[in-house]
Amino acid sequence: MNIRQPGHGLLITLLSALIILSQDGCITTVEKPNQPNSPPLRSFSNFEQVAVKHISSAKKKSNDYTVTAIEEVDTHLTQCLRSIFPNLSIFEQSPLSLDENTLVISPLVRDIKCVSPTERLWAAAFAGSSAINIQVTFTDGKGELVAQPTFYTTASAHMGVSSSGDSDRKILKDIAQDICGYILFNR
Repeated sequence: MNIRQPGHGLLITLLSALIILSQDGCITTVEKPNQPNSPPLRSFSNFEQVAVKHISSAKKKSNDYTVTAIEEVDTHLTQCLRSIFPNLSIFEQSPLSLDENTLVISPLVRDIKCVSPTERLWAAAFAGSSAINIQVTFTDGKGELVAQPTFYTTASAHMGVSSSGDSDRKILKDIAQDICGYILFNR
């Protein structure tokens, strides 16, 4: 193959880009929960105070866009929770005074693959689907488990292409809405 022929340079550049993008995996391997979420052991309306921890992540290897995506989920979730619980408090570490009348919400991103706008632009559907799996642990202030549902949402690779990447970012808001929907349903 003569690299100097027209189009070969472009072909090699595109193949190189696909190989680089595939290093993060074109196939989305974010695990979908196999069981429906159980209702909480206590109704959420029984709690007088509500505290939420900032979202944490079990994903060890994160790129800058993944970190940004997790922060966006945290922002959407906080806004949504404030609409349900106006007296919501947010904390990094455990607050000093908690009792059994305080609901503590601890979200954990178990896995995430969110295709960045740049990846979507250059690799289109080859960048794969976007997906996120979040487990939310609800405890009372004494540490007793109230509920531990898992939430999952995905955006197909082809929808990502046809929406110019909007569906990839939409899952970040959708998963926060799913968590709030679970709370409202079990209030």
